[in-house]
Amino acid sequence: EGKSTIYFSNGKISIEGNYKKSLRQGTWIYYHEDGKIDRKTVFKNGIDMNPREEKDSKPLPNQSDPKPSEYGE
Repeated sequence: EGKSTIYFSNGKISIEGNYKKSLRQGTWIYYHEDGKIDRKTVFKNGIDMNPREEKDSKPLPNQSDPKPSEYGE
């Protein structure tokens, strides 16, 4: 429950967003390692409302990903 921030090994933010009832909720922002925004998407009850379809894009973590507490947050 609440805000989640995941970092690259270089200390820059990789992903940030919020959980509600253990599901992704609201706007999530995905960054490149250089700190630039890769994409923003909106989750509703854990479902990505703007799924990616690009061939060369990295897959997005899904609902079964570790929750913020498992990252030591």
